[in-house]
Amino acid sequence: MANVATVTIIGAKETIAKLDALDKKVRRKVVSAAMRAGAKVIVARAKANAPVASGKLKKAINVRVAKFIGSRKKKRGEIAINAQIGKGNFKGKTFYGAFQEFGWKSGRRVKKGKTDNRRQIQGKHFMETAGKQGASEAVNVIMNTIRTGIEEAAK
Repeated sequence: MANVATVTIIGAKETIAKLDALDKKVRRKVVSAAMRAGAKVIVARAKANAPVASGKLKKAINVRVAKFIGSRKKKRGEIAINAQIGKGNFKGKTFYGAFQEFGWKSGRRVKKGKTDNRRQIQGKHFMETAGKQGASEAVNVIMNTIRTGIEEAAK
């Protein structure tokens, strides 16, 4: 069974209506800034939860514009922001962050057809935990940033 977080946003319909009334470029700027602010909440929690040996992994956790992978294509006008490790899972100098997050198998690989006796090392799931713990706070930050952006655009 999947973990589900429920978030109630008060005044969302009114805020979306005001946001829709803005110029397209201003709306995109306001929403992008809000998404980035919300992702920073998750990044702060992920850095607090991250395993530390040298500190490189913790420093590599950042906010980036999301890239869509596989059959999922970015739709026109869609904005997506990620809280991620370095360049992404299993990439760059901090590729090992994904192993810390998801886990790995320890020991030598065996030839095809033989029994795999490698030991499974469980992941620490520090990024997933940060997302679950910070979801409500991130949504509040996003909505407040959108409201502030709308007020500033109206001036």
